[in-house]
Amino acid sequence: MNLISKILAPIDCSEASINALNYAIKIAKKHRAELTVLYVVSYLKGTGSQAFSKDKGPNLTIKKGAKNQLEESWKSLGENEIEADLVVEYGDPFTEIMRCAKSKKNDVIVMGSHGRTGLMHVVMGSVAEKVVRYSPIPVLVVKDESHDLFQKFDYEYDLHKQY
Repeated sequence: MNLISKILAPIDCSEASINALNYAIKIAKKHRAELTVLYVVSYLKGTGSQAFSKDKGPNLTIKKGAKNQLEESWKSLGENEIEADLVVEYGDPFTEIMRCAKSKKNDVIVMGSHGRTGLMHVVMGSVAEKVVRYSPIPVLVVKDESHDLFQKFDYEYDLHKQY
């Protein structure tokens, strides 16, 4: 029985989220799992070209730009051994991550963290922290690309076997 069959990897195209996506790809390959890569375009919060008005929704330029940015991020990884469902949603990142995880019946969420602290954390908030706190499914938060999970734990084991 495979414990991980569906993985959700929310990204914002930042370095931290791309590092997490690389982890999600490794996990998907190892478990032969389906991978959904989710890019959420946030509501207008004062500034930013990726934002849009909550009342009017995203305009056509933002829709095309978001889809193109997600596709380019995926292509830049040079990954051709695995297929991913590339999804763009519009709204609050936390809400859309939870909605996607539930609708796709994911087993795990793999996401990056910017590691903001102090005033930046208070101002920007932490989507990763909120997802960890409220997600009904396991969440793997990747903070640093230098840690190689699979090099350290590259062995097979049977969870059902009595040791």
